[in-house]
Amino acid sequence: LEHCLKYQKVYILLLFLILIGTIFLIDFKQEKPFFHGEESYAHLAAAERIGIDNVEIYPLQVIAKILPSVYFNVIPMILTIISLLLLRSVLQKKEFSQEFIFFFLLLLILSPFFIKLATTISTATIFFFLFILTFALLMQQKHYWRYLTMFSIAFIPLIDQFSGLITVLVLLLYALSLDKN
Repeated sequence: LEHCLKYQKVYILLLFLILIGTIFLIDFKQEKPFFHGEESYAHLAAAERIGIDNVEIYPLQVIAKILPSVYFNVIPMILTIISLLLLRSVLQKKEFSQEFIFFFLLLLILSPFFIKLATTISTATIFFFLFILTFALLMQQKHYWRYLTMFSIAFIPLIDQFSGLITVLVLLLYALSLDKN
């Protein structure tokens, strides 16, 4: 267990890649599409027609112009890997024990919710990434990093109002937990 705790970042990422890679391999062998659910295809279709009503899809439109469509299945995987690393960083800065962080991330990776996050371009994937990014930036020592949270917080309500409400509530709880000085 000590070895796992010492190299937990490697083990967590390796387990994640094995799990998601296995899902992609099974889907490939069964000739299923890589994306699961209609939401991924709806976001890809929305990326072709950017407008004021779907501003949150603009980064996907930029990626769609750069990358061939074959590589789109990598987008949610990259977002979830970055989210995992940021979540680990946030938990470490909040001084959780190494054992807690390891088992929390292990259970998170094995949960069906997280597996779906890693295999779809969904609002949940985007929200999870922006939500974790917000707290990772808020916990930085340098002030200019904290100012960047305004951008991630500004994009969250564009996803949906419920996500914005959750973010505001959690930010209020976070503000109340800070030292008064």
